Amino acid sequence: MKRSIRTSLIISLFVLGFMVSAQAQNLIRKSAEFRNFNGTETTTTAAASASPPAAPGTGGASVYTKVIAAGIGENILYITMSATGDTHGGSAAQFSCNVDGVACNPGNPGAAPAPAGWITLNKLPNSPTTTNCNQGGGGGGDCHDNSITYQWCAVIPAASVAVGGPHTVNVRMASSDGVNNVFIESAHFYIDATKGGSPTCAAGTT
Repeated sequence: MKRSIRTSLIISLFVLGFMVSAQAQNLIRKSAEFRNFNGTETTTTAAASASPPAAPGTGGASVYTKVIAAGIGENILYITMSATGDTHGGSAAQFSCNVDGVACNPGNPGAAPAPAGWITLNKLPNSPTTTNCNQGGGGGGDCHDNSITYQWCAVIPAASVAVGGPHTVNVRMASSDGVNNVFIESAHFYIDATKGGSPTCAAGTT
């Protein structure tokens, strides 16, 4: 009888520990919003700021800003963008994510070079003739309604995690050449948080 009670207690503690661990890693949705579902587009010709001396992820133009309230212990934010986009003249549409003015990822990724904190998500070649798309008068690379989906993660500083509070999330868009327009429309933006546990938004290993 004692052995049975002891076994049941061990199993119960194991299940409880698993449930607490799983709960600590649940996503907590902070915001779900959309833009440009009314026939409009968000566009810019502004270039991303080179870094250094500029801070990573700066320049371009803001396409989404949201202040969210993080609870005590919420230490990771996930920022997701899903939209359709166009580019003109062979320019690339580049995007950055910032939380409280700090780049979600200050790295410099991709084969199509982008300044630190930026990533290229839409790039189409500009054909010497206009037979390649030119759907809106933006040249051979003006191919409309390309799917753009990306997710960033950002670590909330420990001092903020301990007390909770507001954080400003900003997604920016830039034109790679600073001359030709880049566009998004029919866009959704989602912000989620995790409370403790993993994943930790750290560099992966190979």
